[in-house]
Amino acid sequence: MKKYIFVTLLFVSRLAFASSDFYYGLNDVGDKVGQRFYCSGTQGSVPCGIKMKADGSVQEYVSSYDTLMSDINDNGVAVGQVSMTAGGSIQAATCGTTSCYPISASLLGYPTWSRAERINNVGQILIRSSKTVITGFRKSKAVYTEYLLAGGYASPLPKENGLTTYSSALNNYGHTGGIYYSADGTHGFGFIRANGVVTVLEYPNALYTDVKGVNDNGDAAGEACFETNWAYLPSATCLNLFGWKWNHSTGEFTTFPTRQLDLNNSGQSVN
Repeated sequence: MKKYIFVTLLFVSRLAFASSDFYYGLNDVGDKVGQRFYCSGTQGSVPCGIKMKADGSVQEYVSSYDTLMSDINDNGVAVGQVSMTAGGSIQAATCGTTSCYPISASLLGYPTWSRAERINNVGQILIRSSKTVITGFRKSKAVYTEYLLAGGYASPLPKENGLTTYSSALNNYGHTGGIYYSADGTHGFGFIRANGVVTVLEYPNALYTDVKGVNDNGDAAGEACFETNWAYLPSATCLNLFGWKWNHSTGEFTTFPTRQLDLNNSGQSVN
C-alpha cells in the first residue's frame, strides 16, 4: 500500500510539473519556446524560459529572476522578456544558446516595461512596450506602443483605425497581425497587415477574434471568444474560448478546442 501511494504521488507530481510548461512560439525547424514555473537557479526557484527541440528534449533558460521566451526563428535566436532583479521591471530580451539578455532600453525610448513578442528569420522583432508620460502637475499616463525593431532602429506600428490595437503575429515578410477593438470596447476584430493592406478576420458569432500567428503563406491562427465576465473586452476575462486556423486561399476557419498561439510555414501550431 505504501509503495502504491508513493508511486501515485510521484505520478501526480510529474503531471503537475509538466502542466507548468507553456509554449508560445515555434519555428519551421519544429523548435518551440515558452516558460516553465519554476526552475532552480542562482536566484532560487524562479520562472524560466524553455526551449523544446523537435526531438522532444527541453532546455531551461534561467538567466534572470523571471524569464519568458515567446518566439524563436529558424536561426535559433529567441526573444521574450526578463526581469533582472527580484520584483524588477519586465524588459524585452533576446536569447542565444543558453541565456536571455535585455534589449537596450534606449532603442525603445526607455519604456517602463517591454516584451519582445515575435522574431522572424530576417531579424525583425515585434515589441510591445509602455512608459509613463508626464501630462501635467501631478498628472501622468501610461502610453502603449508597438515596434518593429530591425538594424538598431525601432519603427512604431500604427493603431488599426486609430483604435486600441495589440499585435501578436509576425512573418518573414514583416507582415503583422493581432486584434483591434471597437471604440466602445464591446467587439474585437482580428487583422493581418501586409504591405499596408489590412485583412480583417471575424470568427462567426465571436465577441472577439485575435490573430496570434501568421505564416509566409498568409494563413493565420489564433483564438475566438464567445462569452466574457465584462462587456468591455480589452479588460475582460474570456469564459468561452476556442482556437482556430484560417486559410487565406479559401477564407475558411478550422476550429480547435484550445487557442492556437503561433503558426509556422508547415502549418504546425502551438497551444
